[in-house]
Amino acid sequence: MKVLIISNNSLSVSSNNGKTLNSIFSFFEQHEVCQLYFHSGEEPTSTVCRSFFRLSLKDSILNWIKPTEKRAVLPNTKNLCHSRPVKEKLIPANNSIIYPILMIWRDLLWSFSRWYSSNLMEWLSIEKPTIVFFLAGNTGFTHTIAVKISRVLEIPLAIYFTDDYLLFPIKRNIIDTVFHYHLEKKYQRSLSISTMRFTIGEYMADEYSRYFNKTFTPIMNCVEVEEGRAPLANTKKSIKIVYFGGLHLGRADMILRFAIVLSSISKKYFIDVSLSIYSSSHISDSVKRMFEINNINYNRAVPSEQIPEISKNFDCFLHVESDEMYFRSLTRLSVSTKIPEYLSLFRPIIAFGPLEVASMRILSDNNIGLTISSAKEDVEIESILYEFFANYKHRQQKAIDGLKYAMDIFDRKKVAYGFRSQLLQLDA
Repeated sequence: MKVLIISNNSLSVSSNNGKTLNSIFSFFEQHEVCQLYFHSGEEPTSTVCRSFFRLSLKDSILNWIKPTEKRAVLPNTKNLCHSRPVKEKLIPANNSIIYPILMIWRDLLWSFSRWYSSNLMEWLSIEKPTIVFFLAGNTGFTHTIAVKISRVLEIPLAIYFTDDYLLFPIKRNIIDTVFHYHLEKKYQRSLSISTMRFTIGEYMADEYSRYFNKTFTPIMNCVEVEEGRAPLANTKKSIKIVYFGGLHLGRADMILRFAIVLSSISKKYFIDVSLSIYSSSHISDSVKRMFEINNINYNRAVPSEQIPEISKNFDCFLHVESDEMYFRSLTRLSVSTKIPEYLSLFRPIIAFGPLEVASMRILSDNNIGLTISSAKEDVEIESILYEFFANYKHRQQKAIDGLKYAMDIFDRKKVAYGFRSQLLQLDA
């Protein structure tokens, strides 16, 4: 078996989709995996795969000028064991005019580009993949590429959705409507020839199965789950909370609101409650000032392998989702890659945001975290948090239940091995 992964992001040990791919393919041998990716600003950081082909829009257009020019990562043999924080660019997804126009324009440019070059054909002939595994996003051209390669090589196509760009995102204007119509046509075409389909979680699998009338299997970011994690400190007068991850999609505003409530608790109940953030997101000077005013300790992102050790210094994890209508429609079916990581580290999770979002639901439905609706008044949120901070046994039980859930559902040995077994069926 040889799997060709096609995705926008390269395999990674630190950044969202790349990290999820890296985890679910961790039971594959290096010679069983190769990757075609499109993000020109990324360098792979993975021990799972050593053969990469980077195909950017610029490269594809330049192939018309110099078709023999090699512009690929062919193959990458660097030591990529250690991750580096990746800077996030805040794509203006909330710009209802510019964003969909940019997406449509990009798809048009790709359609006229010379992406199926002699270099790519040569690389594919060397790699000889037997399966295409396509991580589908909100770009139509990637569907075109995955479908064509699957058909030309006459190999099965498996599709994986980690974010919902079709069912629940609000269509804000006619341009959004046109873009979604274009994207759905691409989805339908890809799914029509697919032989296996996956989603990031059960909620998305259920919705997509109903909508497309096809079977979807949930598979999420999997993690190493070890017993004997650092014990939870028995303290009531000092609570340290930490947030790891992006501040995009309105999350910075939610963290600020949460921090204001924490400040009120500290003053009213004489509890030293602190909040620290580790993030690669670019933030404005005004947001930095607001963080400082509200006693938020802002730090640059750290490599993923350092998170378990840093987490030992904290009592709780924080996860937030925006309650702004458009952002919550984007995240409705997506489960954050941080949830499995948090649960495996034996610390209780505090989740703050709209309750219908999948990252909130997975915690509340399974009773493995403290979920607080952002629809509540700040006074009520303050009361809920104070009771949680004051009750050590309750916090400890949430950590225990979360760890058990991670061992059952997100353990790498179970998930990655099961995933490999499923793909083997396509290669039979």
